[in-house]
Amino acid sequence: MRDVDDREAGGEGAFPGVVTDDGSADVSPHAERLLRKLHEQHVRFATGRSASEVATETERLERKRAELLRRHTLRMDQLRKELAHAQRMNELDTQRRLHGAIEALEKERRQRRALLKRHAEERERIMRARRTSQRHREQQMLRGAFKQSMEAQRADLRDVRTSVRERSLHERDSHRVHLASLDNFYQSQLSLLTESLGKEKQEIRRRAAAQSQVLEKMRREFRDKLEEETRNMYDMVARTRDGWVDADPAVRRRKRSQRI
Repeated sequence: MRDVDDREAGGEGAFPGVVTDDGSADVSPHAERLLRKLHEQHVRFATGRSASEVATETERLERKRAELLRRHTLRMDQLRKELAHAQRMNELDTQRRLHGAIEALEKERRQRRALLKRHAEERERIMRARRTSQRHREQQMLRGAFKQSMEAQRADLRDVRTSVRERSLHERDSHRVHLASLDNFYQSQLSLLTESLGKEKQEIRRRAAAQSQVLEKMRREFRDKLEEETRNMYDMVARTRDGWVDADPAVRRRKRSQRI
């Protein structure tokens, strides 16, 4: 019987889903089961009641279906808004924590700077007191210890300066050697390039000379051919004008020169 009802319901068309703006179905499984159940009830009512009752029941079921769809749509919109709000709150919380961490680091940096400044001021005060006080033995011992410490620091500083100077000299020598090698490399590359350009220029000159010879030969041949055709044309004109042909070429040339 259930298969028969499903086939009858399928005859009118598949159960429609809620279609969103982008054309995709947006119905939860629970809502789909409810709507399918209402649709099956509608089919059973339509097969067992009168037309007016069926119409009334159909209208009621359609209203219920529309209400369910509206509630589902509102719920989905609310869930989307809540999700977007939660994401914004998470982003704001992350930004607040980040700003808080940055402010804490900045505060710690300022505190360290102030502490270093106080230490420097305290050290300067102690050193000034040691230089000016000569009345107490302990101060004298402290002053001597301070002098020894300063001498050790100066010795260390001299050693550091010597090491830095030696390192600087070594780096300068290494840099000079590197520059010399680069200069030799670029000089060799320049020589090779100059030689290649010279060969290319010679090849261009040779080709230009060969082309000039070919053009000169073609020009002479064209000039000779043009002169020969011109002579033949004058001969034809002379024969046509005089009505006879001279057997002697010298006579023809003399007449042609006289005409010219």
